[in-house]
Amino acid sequence: MRTLAIAAAVVIAGTGSAGTGWAASRALVTAAQDFKVGAHPTIIIDSSAGGVELTAGPAGAVHVDMERKAETEDQARKLDVQVKQDGNTIRIKFDHKNHGMFENASVNFKITAPADSKLEVETGGGGVSARGFSGGIKVETGGGGIDVDGATGAMNLRSGGGSIEARHVHGTVDVSTGGGSVRVEGTLAGKNRVETGGGSIHVAIPASSKLAVDASTGGGSAHNDFGIPDDGERHSGRFRGNIGDGSSGSLEIRTGGGSISLAKM
Repeated sequence: MRTLAIAAAVVIAGTGSAGTGWAASRALVTAAQDFKVGAHPTIIIDSSAGGVELTAGPAGAVHVDMERKAETEDQARKLDVQVKQDGNTIRIKFDHKNHGMFENASVNFKITAPADSKLEVETGGGGVSARGFSGGIKVETGGGGIDVDGATGAMNLRSGGGSIEARHVHGTVDVSTGGGSVRVEGTLAGKNRVETGGGSIHVAIPASSKLAVDASTGGGSAHNDFGIPDDGERHSGRFRGNIGDGSSGSLEIRTGGGSISLAKM
């Protein structure tokens, strides 16, 4: 393992809107670390406050950029950020609970890792993005948005209420949010589920797909481009049936009240 840390502090000042009676100032302290890894590494991130951005990069190397933010430079430097290597696993952790005195503190992570990395990410509410990975992705955020692009394999994406987008994907998706909109585009196989508590859902898959589909909404419209008939009454908000012979897997779509669109790519 080779680790290189670089730190710098920049104070960013701003002023609140007229009449609020407060002035905001933030300190930003940056650092970076590098690790050597083997094939199919695992990247585990557990952060209680702040966003996470992951991008596929060269094999054999993991690069981690950290941005600590707090009211003062001293507070930012004291934030407990742990980045460790355990064999072929990189573990990254920031627990805001240990810094209750720093109410507005957060840490943003920007990580470059091999494309075959397995990703496991949990945040208290910050957004998560991942681009170009093939080793499987599991994301859980308390309320931030999730953006996945160009992923292959199994994708398990959960948000307490933020929107979720998965584009140019190839594999199996299990996606749910407490209320945000959901958009999934790509080639699906296996058991797939897309769910939101109340937002709209748009799924686009190839015309040649072979999936058993079951889609329903609690209050919005439901439309598909594959000729699958409505289930029961006209405008029932539900359609069920097979695309092709349904031999490649299943697709379940659920929303508590938004619209559903199942389109051809």
